[in-house]
Amino acid sequence: MSKSAHETGVAAATEKTFGCTVGVINEPGCFLLFKNRDLSAEYALNGNITFHSTPDRFSLKGYNLENTGAEGVSIGVNRSGVCVANTHVASNRDVTYDVLCEAILSNVKKQDDLLLVVKDFISGHALQGGRIIVAAPGWGILLEVFEKDFQMEPVKNRTVITNHFSLLHPIPPRNPDDRKSSLQRLETASGAIDGIKNLGGVKSLLRSHVPEKGLCSICVHSERVLTESSHIISIDGECIRWHWLRGNPCENDYSTKDLFKKA
Repeated sequence: MSKSAHETGVAAATEKTFGCTVGVINEPGCFLLFKNRDLSAEYALNGNITFHSTPDRFSLKGYNLENTGAEGVSIGVNRSGVCVANTHVASNRDVTYDVLCEAILSNVKKQDDLLLVVKDFISGHALQGGRIIVAAPGWGILLEVFEKDFQMEPVKNRTVITNHFSLLHPIPPRNPDDRKSSLQRLETASGAIDGIKNLGGVKSLLRSHVPEKGLCSICVHSERVLTESSHIISIDGECIRWHWLRGNPCENDYSTKDLFKKA
């Protein structure tokens, strides 16, 4: 990967600040995939929340800050119970990883499908830098992508990710405050996730203000970044549900939507 490519991605990312906390609890009798989507205040306050539904998939559309348009998938699930959710690391003018997430939801029905789908997609596209959890009851994968590079590894049954790579080569920090936020949110969520037993515990985590209400808490509040919306996918037997709210989780209640029966 060239130095100029890194610099291009980092320079673009510093202009538009955003975060996201994503995680999964994937144990017998308890499957919960969750995401707080954090955006710069100018975007979060615009209410750019768009859902996309088909007979076999349901998702929150991604938001490409380079062209200010909704595209791809930010978090979603298909009828096979395969879920995706992503976090941002670096911007440039390449295709967003949200579009890759849409391809995954459209084409992955079991774990063995994933590598082929990712290789095929990246053979034809360079991507912005992102981290993606792909999971279904019984398995989970962390996928990191940037330009034409990607790495994958299995994840633990209880896993959280924020906004810095762990598999690909590090990218220089976009902004010291953003790096601090990513590390603090990861520390908070990783320390709490082992104690979560159910949906209510995930909601409490997504409302967390540890160490204090602000840029570094999981429920993000600052002058330049806010939690725009919060989403939880639960799979209980064959029943797939979506729990979501608009705005900061600490200030709003979740609504629940029954999606479809797992195939």
